[in-house]
Amino acid sequence: MKIALYKGKSWMSSLIKWQTRGVYSHAAVLFNDGTVVEAWQLGGQGVRLIKDLGDKHEKGTPVDIYEVQVSKPQYDAIKEFLLNQVGKKYDWTAIIRFLTKAKGDNPDKWICSELVFAAFAHAGIALLARTKPHEVSPVLLGRSTHLKLLESVETS
Repeated sequence: MKIALYKGKSWMSSLIKWQTRGVYSHAAVLFNDGTVVEAWQLGGQGVRLIKDLGDKHEKGTPVDIYEVQVSKPQYDAIKEFLLNQVGKKYDWTAIIRFLTKAKGDNPDKWICSELVFAAFAHAGIALLARTKPHEVSPVLLGRSTHLKLLESVETS
């Protein structure tokens, strides 16, 4: 299973990177067939299944692709969890809570890193110890010892 961590260029991406003191602003999961699931904020889309890492992302955005070793049952559990989230709304209030460090979460809405973290947790993989999904930023995901960098690409 792969996780894509984006180094976005937009003002929102810059704000996220500034707040988290890191280089990543967005996270998504890549299935073996190349499709992607992400919580996407623009256009009110929320959780979406797409065919391309660059869909609606600014052309030339750097993306680091990481591999996480999972068993077949874990892979299936992650995929099932994520597909069941497709269509749920983006959690704008979570962004505000994230930026202000307020507590709380909404299980019916997602931000990108929260969705990725929760999917792996659903399959019994703790990407980060003693951490809840609503506490996770893209930068924090990138610090997981479960992630092995495979390649760095740019969106087209």
